Amino acid sequence: MTRHGFPPAVGLREVNADYEHNSSLAVPKDPLVSQGLPCLPGPQLTRPIQRFGLCVILLLALHVAARADVDIWLSDIGTVSNGVQTGVHGGVHETASGTGQLYLWLRTNSAVQNLTGVELNLNSTNDSVLDFSSVTIDNPEHVIGGCSSSTSGCRWHFTTDTTPTTGPDEITGFNAGVITNGTGLGADGVTAGDSLFDATADAWLIATVDYTLLANGATDLYLQIGDNGIAGIGEEASDIDVVFGDPTDASLNAQTERNTNSATADSVFRVGGAYWDGDANVSNQGDGNTWADNNNWTTLGVEDQQPTSSFPGDAVIFATAPTVDTILLGSDRLAYSVKFEDDYTLNNHTLTLTSGNATVEPGISASIQSNIIASNGTFSKLGAGTLSVAGTVSDTEVVAGVLQGTGTLTSLTMESGSQVAPGNSTGTLFITNTYTQNAGSQLLIEVSGTTAGTQYDVLSAGGAATLA
Repeated sequence: MTRHGFPPAVGLREVNADYEHNSSLAVPKDPLVSQGLPCLPGPQLTRPIQRFGLCVILLLALHVAARADVDIWLSDIGTVSNGVQTGVHGGVHETASGTGQLYLWLRTNSAVQNLTGVELNLNSTNDSVLDFSSVTIDNPEHVIGGCSSSTSGCRWHFTTDTTPTTGPDEITGFNAGVITNGTGLGADGVTAGDSLFDATADAWLIATVDYTLLANGATDLYLQIGDNGIAGIGEEASDIDVVFGDPTDASLNAQTERNTNSATADSVFRVGGAYWDGDANVSNQGDGNTWADNNNWTTLGVEDQQPTSSFPGDAVIFATAPTVDTILLGSDRLAYSVKFEDDYTLNNHTLTLTSGNATVEPGISASIQSNIIASNGTFSKLGAGTLSVAGTVSDTEVVAGVLQGTGTLTSLTMESGSQVAPGNSTGTLFITNTYTQNAGSQLLIEVSGTTAGTQYDVLSAGGAATLA
């Protein structure tokens, strides 16, 4: 049997977590938690690279639960009411330095389902790109004083030691336990007192993963059902299916498909950025103006390699080159984000930005004449420089600097300190829906005569205009 160490809970004896197998449910030897159903035992397989276990033991009123999937996914979002949603996570970094965090979210898809045990693994396919350094089980208070006030005063009675065994290739042994009185996980549990329950997503933030970037490169991350499986009150493990990451993936069964990867990765990391070096004398010299010319790029530290065309794309940086000119997309292109460090123009076709972000450095005037689609729904203009647009653009927010041009924006929101200037001298900038000008932002209008669009600027909004 595998022994998992649980620290003492407030007002409770330390739980002996050696499990006996009873039918299809694991029953703890300690009578203190004889009403709870800990994680199901399973084969002790070799742990994958960069892996952690997460075991959750819940003590809830008995329900008879229908067969239902459980969604578990990774996200950069670690707060509630901030738009978290299921999907494949994209971990994209310009440079291979620093640290970061991933957040695990869980949602049950049945109003009568309450989970009594969850154990998860997380593994990386390339351990040279990043190291997992820790996993923290989130344990919000439900009342002031939390666990010290009562056994139901916080989400968990206890969590694992905050300094579990870690190594360069794996993190193991993360457990949390005992939820009482219907609070916590399960769509019919009490959620109002849980500060880490997102009502819009109907999901709980359950854990935080810390990682350190090591080197340029790519790696895929996969969540798995752990050795001890997943259990629910009124359910056997074989009754529970789990979907990790991509909601269109086939589900994995909590009894028969432990330690098994999903069909697609649950997170895709691209570390190192894609740098445009154009016709600079770097390895093979590029032509200086064609996206499809490999010789114009250095991607993830590899010379003469253009950015990936697959999700989530790369952080694309248009660095200074001997020739700074128009760059022809040649076909529709995907990038995680774009940054302009010189006065480049992108032209033709459609540019899709996974993050929605375009940064223009101070003193730079860049232009995107292509159509722009923000996969996350909002195109964000960042940086103190000036960006001109000429195609159709998703809902747009200007966080900093100047946005100008003659394009057609779905909507436009101006944040404090930003400016919008229709046209590229005089001209018309079109907005299909609403225009919001928040306090501290400015609308710049050039006037040289009485003819709209040619002698004075026009900001044409098809919806309501809100001026703070």
